[in-house]
Amino acid sequence: MKTIDQSYSYDELEGFKPLVIEQVQRSKADVGLTVSSKVLRPTAEAKKVIFARSHIHFFFNPDSRQLLLVSAPGSAPNAISVVNPKALALHCKFLRDLLSKECRIDLTNHLIYIPGQISKSKKNAVIFDLSRAESRKKKTRNK
Repeated sequence: MKTIDQSYSYDELEGFKPLVIEQVQRSKADVGLTVSSKVLRPTAEAKKVIFARSHIHFFFNPDSRQLLLVSAPGSAPNAISVVNPKALALHCKFLRDLLSKECRIDLTNHLIYIPGQISKSKKNAVIFDLSRAESRKKKTRNK
């Protein structure tokens, strides 16, 4: 827009260039598992996969330090029942203790975040990589 002054004219918008705003984009499949001293909370994407059927089967590979959770229709000795598919968390003390031990993180004052990925070769399965686990300090509530 040109502005005209008595002594000169100039374009007040000259020299402006558009800024490209970089947005932090989360992966569409943000798959992870947060472990606390009381519960295991999968991310929304992980929940869609592992809460799809009536049971979750657990597998562990100690060599690669990976945890495999598979949604399955039937029970087995390595499975727990999905009572409420809309539940926010899993309650499995044995698994919390195993992950705490494997990640060497005390769950008293810390949380464990374990990134994962949806399996490409097994339908309804998520693989969590314990070698990439992160320790996060628990937030304390003011009472």
